[in-house]
Amino acid sequence: MADKKAKANTADDTLNLEPKKGFLKRFKTLFLILGATCTVLFSIGASIGATLYLTQDNTSSQSKGREMQEKIAELETRIVKQDALLATVTSNTEELKTYLRHSSASSIKNIMLNQEKNIQSFLIILKASLRDLSIIVGREADDWQRDYDTQLTIAIQQSQKREELLKLLKTGEPPAKQ
Repeated sequence: MADKKAKANTADDTLNLEPKKGFLKRFKTLFLILGATCTVLFSIGASIGATLYLTQDNTSSQSKGREMQEKIAELETRIVKQDALLATVTSNTEELKTYLRHSSASSIKNIMLNQEKNIQSFLIILKASLRDLSIIVGREADDWQRDYDTQLTIAIQQSQKREELLKLLKTGEPPAKQ
């Protein structure tokens, strides 16, 4: 058995494992320091990278924010200008309506409409008068009363057609509010 132990000792000597353990023990602290340093450097690098990535997005969003503010300011100035223009047009509209009401074309149209209404009123009164006259005269006047009544009805209808045509006439006058 001793033989076997001697052979095992010689085998251990030939492998020479002990000097390797001394190498690891000697540089163990160096490896720990190196590992800790690498971990710290990796951590710092990751932090810097994340910070740069986030600040880069922040600056682009800030520039977009500035662009949006500039566009909003531009739109606000446009709205102010449009409001001023609208106020000017609104104030001029009433003046233009007054000019149109007093223009010759619309005045003539209104005069002719009034004349047609007056003619219609006159014809209706004349028709009623003829009926009253035929009642006073008696039955003998039925024939001439029918003739005049027919002619007055035709005249009234023609006057009403002229009135409708005058109403359709475009003179640039704004439509009447109802």
